[in-house]
Amino acid sequence: MVADMLNTLSLSDTFSNGTEHKPSNDSNPRDVIVQKPPSDDAEYRVLTLKNGLRCLLISDENITKSETSAFRAHKEITSTEKAAACLSVQVGSSQNPKEIPGLAHFLEHMLFMGCRKYPNENEYDEYLDKYGGTSNAHTDFEVTSYTFDVSADHLEGALDRFAHQFIEPLLKKSSMGREAKAVDSEYMMGLQSDADRLQAICVSLLQDDHPYNIFDGGNKQSLMETPRKKHNLDTHAELRKFYNTYYSANIMCLCVEGPIPLDELEKMIQVFEEVPNKHMAVPKLDKYPLPQPRCNFIK
Repeated sequence: MVADMLNTLSLSDTFSNGTEHKPSNDSNPRDVIVQKPPSDDAEYRVLTLKNGLRCLLISDENITKSETSAFRAHKEITSTEKAAACLSVQVGSSQNPKEIPGLAHFLEHMLFMGCRKYPNENEYDEYLDKYGGTSNAHTDFEVTSYTFDVSADHLEGALDRFAHQFIEPLLKKSSMGREAKAVDSEYMMGLQSDADRLQAICVSLLQDDHPYNIFDGGNKQSLMETPRKKHNLDTHAELRKFYNTYYSANIMCLCVEGPIPLDELEKMIQVFEEVPNKHMAVPKLDKYPLPQPRCNFIK
């Protein structure tokens, strides 16, 4: 639910029109009305932080409780209520450099390999695992999303670790080899997926200069070998360049949901004001996926 609502917000006209979003003088604008069905007892709050990062907070006392034995097995957990968060960045594989296919996906993997405040590569995952949580991420064509859930009692600690990965990630060169192998494993698994095969067939039919005609996910060869041997590029330097260019607070959206009052949730997310605002406009494609007036996108 959290990820679905956030992606809707990040792509909506209300939250993104291709220009930088200007926060109002009131850091907690109460004039934004979230439409919901009468049966929805949750409370919502939409606000924009000082750095331009847009947020949706959801307080739901009836949030689904975890019934998994793995969740109940953690002695540190004092509550079975879960909380969750998702942060989306309005940049994806469409902005991959032609010389390094899959770089956006690679950054998605590398971002959570430690940060300045929490330098241990496994700190984030270990914290979530300790308190019955999980994490995931997904790189799409125009949006990259990061999600997690955790025991509601430990949401604040999880949010602090989550935020600092966007504030000052280490992106250590020593982590690249392992994460490139992880990306390569996903690529190999995709070779056996009918859905991925169908997508590859569709891409093969596109014009060579069509924006969707790319190798979006990448593999070890496209990330670590070809850039150096064929283009004399340092993938680590290009990775930092991609982060420094596109990961800007003003093209990010955050959604947090839990059985916690809205005022408390708002206090918890103040750490996200430290995410740098680079005043980045939402990247636009050179041409629309379906050129008008003729849809001559097939070879």
